[in-house]
Amino acid sequence: MIGGRAQRTTERPGLSVWERAGGNAEEYLLIFGCPEQLAAWREGRPHVTGVTA
Repeated sequence: MIGGRAQRTTERPGLSVWERAGGNAEEYLLIFGCPEQLAAWREGRPHVTGVTA
């Protein structure tokens, strides 16, 4: 976001970059994320996974 407004794409009028990327993030989390990360993404809340050694 620049200046508080989502940037628009030229491919599909009215579709923001965030709207286009949102599906990609969920797909990534389905493949590589843990269930807690995916749930947080869908609920719009932050999630930090613990680091293991």
